[in-house]
Amino acid sequence: MKLFLLIISFALCVSEVYAKTYNIPDVQFPTIQSAINDANHNDVIIVSPGRYKENIDFLGKAIMLRSVEPNDANIVEITIIDGNEPNDPNFGSTVTFRNGEDVNSVLSGFTITGGTGSWLVIAWEYHEPYWNRCGGGVVCYNMSSPTINKNIIRDNIAGEGGGVYIYGDPVNINNPSNPPVHIEPVIRNNRFISNRAVQDHNYLPPDTEYAFEEHGDGGAIVCFQGVDAIVTGNIIEENHADYYGGGMHFRQWSHGEISNNQILGNDSALGGGIHITYFSSPLINNNLVKSNTSGGFGGGGVYIYFYSNPIVIENVITQNESTNGAGMGIYWSSQPTIRNNLIVKNINGSGILNKSNSPLLIINNTIADNSADIWGGGIELYEGTCPIIENNIIVSNGDGYGVYGYSGASAVIRYNDVWGNLSGGYNMEIGVQCGINGNISADPCFIDDANDDYHLRSNGWRWDAMRDRWDWDDVTSRCIDAGNPGYVLGDELDFVPEDPNGQYAENLRINMGFYGGTEEASLPPYKWSLVGDINNDGAVNMADVDFFHQSWLDTGSNTPTDFNRNHTVNFIDFAILAADWLNQTAWR
Repeated sequence: MKLFLLIISFALCVSEVYAKTYNIPDVQFPTIQSAINDANHNDVIIVSPGRYKENIDFLGKAIMLRSVEPNDANIVEITIIDGNEPNDPNFGSTVTFRNGEDVNSVLSGFTITGGTGSWLVIAWEYHEPYWNRCGGGVVCYNMSSPTINKNIIRDNIAGEGGGVYIYGDPVNINNPSNPPVHIEPVIRNNRFISNRAVQDHNYLPPDTEYAFEEHGDGGAIVCFQGVDAIVTGNIIEENHADYYGGGMHFRQWSHGEISNNQILGNDSALGGGIHITYFSSPLINNNLVKSNTSGGFGGGGVYIYFYSNPIVIENVITQNESTNGAGMGIYWSSQPTIRNNLIVKNINGSGILNKSNSPLLIINNTIADNSADIWGGGIELYEGTCPIIENNIIVSNGDGYGVYGYSGASAVIRYNDVWGNLSGGYNMEIGVQCGINGNISADPCFIDDANDDYHLRSNGWRWDAMRDRWDWDDVTSRCIDAGNPGYVLGDELDFVPEDPNGQYAENLRINMGFYGGTEEASLPPYKWSLVGDINNDGAVNMADVDFFHQSWLDTGSNTPTDFNRNHTVNFIDFAILAADWLNQTAWR
């Protein structure tokens, strides 16, 4: 047995050592596809700059297909796979994965363009099989889940998924109690530009055995039926979908992660930036969702529908447009957690519109400067809604109310600052909330909201970058330490303070708004709380020193140890920490 295992191990090592590298083009392999046809698992195909008029298929092989330098944007731009002349017009996707490829099949460093999609028979719980024209730039089906990395995917068209379409498990379509097997493709560090998902693409399906029903969803990306994609680090801009998801569309038990993307200037009828629907619950984290449009149908930035429960955390959702939830629209029994988001300066609608009868959580968001009509404003609640609204700053939202409820709406509203909304803080259906359950109405005193700095001012020395000098700020926001004092943050994404025994700190103090409870919380007020209390447990001690030394000389504004907010952790911050050494708050 040992000899057998030794032989197998040796064989595997030999296969790794002798993995072949192809350099395209050459005499023997003039095209990319000819090299793929010859390649075996673990081989690498390196493609020189040029325009390759091909529609390629990975053929189920775990190979690396890349340009000569995927990290060089100039090389990526001039290494082009152009799929606008397919041999079979029924299969016009520029790149195809259809043989169960996994993340070891890698496409990296190309401009993918000219694709027109491929005909697939699609079926799902609420619909019999039908033809869809899918995946203009890249199509993945038959449980294929590749790695798509560092490409420019632009100017492709299809009925579904103008840029990329990934279709997961088709087996369990008529049995909702047995949801699909999940796959985990990786879509990372790409740029999606001007891809389109449209109804009228002028292609007819190959036969009439199945109905033809095009919808036009997912301008850049579609993840459909058990596709737990990791979509991270991408720039997704100026893509269009006729119906759902101008930027991206996650549907049918598709979870995964949407993180650290820039989703800019996309448009569709529903969900201009991101559209999540049908039991899908991805993590939506740390994205910039900006200047997307969905008109009157809903969800200019983000649209969540039909029993979908994503975690929406630490995103900037700004300058999106819709008359039905300019920032976000939540519909039909969905229960997302909406926490620590900056939802500001959205256009012609409320920051958050809620038409879901599930008790979603709206916690520690800054919802400000959204332009809305006399109804909408900050948060708009329809009949049957019942959210928990806690620790938010809801201010200066156009002509609307801070929180507006239609007949039959209800909410748990506590520890919020609702101020400066022209129609008032709350309409009659919601009732007066200021002065009860920790709710206040006061100017939050943002540092510079006109220039998108929604940190809270607090008295003490503050570095003025515009004037390049220290200034004394004698204004303290009432939103500092005004959040729910008993609030426990509660999951692994949180910056959770602990006491020396490793338990949650009692009497946790938390700011209202976007930065409350995060590592980038605003500077505590002078002589009110302790500046050097990094972990916010009410005392300055060795636990804070431990936090401090881990970030020594860090730069940027996302660390709680940058006490003076000059974007560097240095001796000035250490002096501030030392001044508070061994002090503690009265409430500890």
